[in-house]
Amino acid sequence: MGQGPPAPERWTPLAEDSGRILILLAALLETVSKSFPGPAFQNLLHLCLRQGVATEEDLWKWAREQAGLGSLRRASFDAARRKTAEPILEGLWVASFPTDVPAREGADPCPHVVFVRGSRETARPAAAWFNSGKPRAVEPDALWLRALRLTLERMRPVCGTFVASTGTLTYDLVSAFARAASSPLLHVMPDGLTCRPASGDHAPWQTRHPFVTAVSCLAGRRRCPKNVRWTCRDRMAAHLADIHIVLELRPSSRLARILVEQHRRSPRAVLILQGAHDGDSPRSGNGEFAERLPVKPLWFHLGKSLREEAGPRTKAAVRTPAVRRDAAPCWAEYLYHYTRVCNGPWPGQNHQRYCISILRGDPLASHSALATLARILNERRIRAGHRRVRGKEPVVSLTSRPPADLHLFRRWNRSQARWTLEPYGIAIRRTILRAMGAKPTIYGDDCVYEKLGPTDRHRFQSRGKRNTWVIEREWRLKGDLYLERLSVEDYFVFVPNAAEAERLSLLARLPGPCVTLE
Repeated sequence: MGQGPPAPERWTPLAEDSGRILILLAALLETVSKSFPGPAFQNLLHLCLRQGVATEEDLWKWAREQAGLGSLRRASFDAARRKTAEPILEGLWVASFPTDVPAREGADPCPHVVFVRGSRETARPAAAWFNSGKPRAVEPDALWLRALRLTLERMRPVCGTFVASTGTLTYDLVSAFARAASSPLLHVMPDGLTCRPASGDHAPWQTRHPFVTAVSCLAGRRRCPKNVRWTCRDRMAAHLADIHIVLELRPSSRLARILVEQHRRSPRAVLILQGAHDGDSPRSGNGEFAERLPVKPLWFHLGKSLREEAGPRTKAAVRTPAVRRDAAPCWAEYLYHYTRVCNGPWPGQNHQRYCISILRGDPLASHSALATLARILNERRIRAGHRRVRGKEPVVSLTSRPPADLHLFRRWNRSQARWTLEPYGIAIRRTILRAMGAKPTIYGDDCVYEKLGPTDRHRFQSRGKRNTWVIEREWRLKGDLYLERLSVEDYFVFVPNAAEAERLSLLARLPGPCVTLE
């Protein structure tokens, strides 16, 4: 890669006393009932800094007279001062942010200052990866993901610092790679330094990773609206990185506009994914983005995918599963455990390991309904869960409704962008499950729940609006269900068609014939 423009100034650390005053002001604004959205919050910090408020007593007077906090009580001020002692001891510091960072459309420049935990100096150059939003279901062989894997490995010995954030899979993967490689990481926190990330993991500075520097324009529980947070997150990541690596941008996307504006104000090196091979036309959004750039980008392409390199499979190379072709089973004799897409980590898997499995090309990294079924077969266990169970006692959920009825009771979960159930799963003889303790779910209201004994309360389920849940005809079994305790004659696996049966046989060891529903 050629030499890019000189690295812009990342930030300017404030003197310790000035930083402490701003941290105290941020804590004060948390204690008052008046709302201070992100830009108003930042404007107050900037005004306080510009007017040279130097001592706590000066801040007390300034907050009451000029910050609109005339009703502020001394007790609240003292409580905020005590509250700031611990984060300062833990290494929280403040820096002014350059004024050349492009403002959000229709807004004043923001942020003016940032709160940081970690090193004041991070190695240059710093690299960040940018990618338009992708579906929650991961495609392990997707072009953008292969490009990310390749460039992460290629950039590791070149760049001094990785820049990432939260809120998209691409940011999460870059962050996970940097942590696993013990590489310096600049982590932009759009939700503030004291908020937990959406993934449920600990915030970067709460881990034992010594190379993470967390930076945010917010402090405490204060948040901007989502669209504002994501815009500022991308703007800050673009400013902090000296090298921009663009994977796939949608035409005229918000992210593309942010990056173009950043390069107009402060040019830097940029690499853009062109396609799979030399001569491939660039991705439509990438081509439009490159035309608007004031600097000349460096295009890169990928070789053949692993699937293409393997070539067409021969019959001898494929382990064809045994597909059940005799008379259809007596569906009424079985109970069914259906699988579905698992967006995000498996139950019990932390977010870091989930991201690393994607980067390593784990065959089950898609977490599709088929991959979920393969995981069950590889573990020889159906894991119990407590979602939708009052009392949170873990159970295995089953249903008496066969696959032919699936269209009658499954629903599209809009928030998760997936079906509640899919035509993949395991059928187990009802008599065997009864002997193991499985019983039908008890549907009703709170009065029904109160009448149940402690041993049956895990079976309770609210009817839901318009009897939403009753149509599932659910059964529940306490604890995990271990397939190794069953005879192969007592259960079978089913998938939609023979092609999926073949894919399943490549991902897991089948216990016996696989029933296809086609």
